[in-house]
Amino acid sequence: MLGEEKSHRRKSLRLPDYDYSSGGGYFITIVTHKRIPVFGPVIDDRVLLFEKDRIARYEWFHTAQLRKNVELSSMNLSSCRTTFTAL
Repeated sequence: MLGEEKSHRRKSLRLPDYDYSSGGGYFITIVTHKRIPVFGPVIDDRVLLFEKDRIARYEWFHTAQLRKNVELSSMNLSSCRTTFTAL
């Protein structure tokens, strides 16, 4: 119908009985809208960092300084996706 709004409700991927406040590792992937490459180009299997990429990298590593309960493991940056691993 015209004017009828569709409700988009994603299914929760959370485990119903898991305590997410407990310690553990997390694998975090951020993908850009429509996979549009907003980060620097990949040249010889390396990403050429633009200013916004440097800011994201700085903030990622700064997280461990601000939050003593976070231990960072890795960061993988591509032109349209960033993957983080935190313990």
